[in-house]
Amino acid sequence: MDETQTMQPSVPTTKLKEIIEVPVVQLAKVAGVVYAVLFFIIGIFYGLGAGVVAAAVPNFGVSGVFLAILIIIVMPILGFIIGFVESAILALIYNFIAPRIGGIQVKVK
Repeated sequence: MDETQTMQPSVPTTKLKEIIEVPVVQLAKVAGVVYAVLFFIIGIFYGLGAGVVAAAVPNFGVSGVFLAILIIIVMPILGFIIGFVESAILALIYNFIAPRIGGIQVKVK
């Protein structure tokens, strides 16, 4: 091999790319759905716990089954709203700050 030739790596090199802007609505939708799924899972446990407590307390005023179902339904809705709003605010702040101080760097092929 000639001394002027250099060996090229056989593995493709990766480059760092910088995220300078995040689509606000898309991030908020995805995060809202993720939060809804997580809140649904948490809601199952909270609903079962609250249902058992409500059923054990005499004259509670609400059926334990009704309370459990209500919590299991309401938790994902709250999760979506919280996740959507929180992520939209986060994306807006990121889009404001990233061009000024630099964005997140990720490796891509």
